[in-house]
Amino acid sequence: PAPAIVGSALAARLALAPGAGVALTDASGELMLLRVAGTLDRATAAHAADLVLVAEATARRLLGVRDGQVTDLAITLAAPEEAPVIAAEVARRLPTSRVIDRVALERTYALTFDGRAGLVAALFLPMLAALLLLAWDRFSGLGESERREIGVLKAIGWGTGDVLAARLVEALVVTLGGVLLGLLVAYGYVFLLGAPGLRGALFGWSTLLPSLRLAPATSLAQLATLAGLVAGPLVAVALVPAWRAAMLDPDEVLRGG
Repeated sequence: PAPAIVGSALAARLALAPGAGVALTDASGELMLLRVAGTLDRATAAHAADLVLVAEATARRLLGVRDGQVTDLAITLAAPEEAPVIAAEVARRLPTSRVIDRVALERTYALTFDGRAGLVAALFLPMLAALLLLAWDRFSGLGESERREIGVLKAIGWGTGDVLAARLVEALVVTLGGVLLGLLVAYGYVFLLGAPGLRGALFGWSTLLPSLRLAPATSLAQLATLAGLVAGPLVAVALVPAWRAAMLDPDEVLRGG
């Protein structure tokens, strides 16, 4: 059997181990037996998840390519700005070939990843709407029990500054606790569970996804910025109705006015 080296994702899907045999149909329809000589390291899975490396003679038999012929040809230009002209000339002389310009290829990949990023961003729109709805609910006013609580505090001698300080601490504890819980859930979802659902949107829905282990890397500045973007608006909108209630007469508040 001809030796072959297979990618980690393909080896895992077909349960191939070094020394195992696999039969493939060549271009003439005959079965050709390959022996797995090894598997590529998982560190290369992003580029070679489904790759099969064989000798040139084996590849020519499998693909049906005769000697002196090739399936792909790369051209390196001394003047890259002449690429469109060269590509047009190659397409004219070889009308059945597919000419891919490096710039066009980079643009295609950029559009693909931009589209996936837009899909992921669309998934966050309901979360953003929920955050804005919560902020609007807190900004629109306090509940009857909260107003009565502030009225009691004012009646026993608390000043407006004391009430606002207490509401500030309460809002900070609740909001920062929610931010911490969200960070822990996000960490577990991405780094422990492998981001199911979101991973397919980012890598594509191929049956052989590359094995990629993300390494968490962050800083205190990033965490502080994230916490500030979430906690800042919620704390601010929580203080405005509390300040309005603290400015009312305690007797009026306790009587339900």
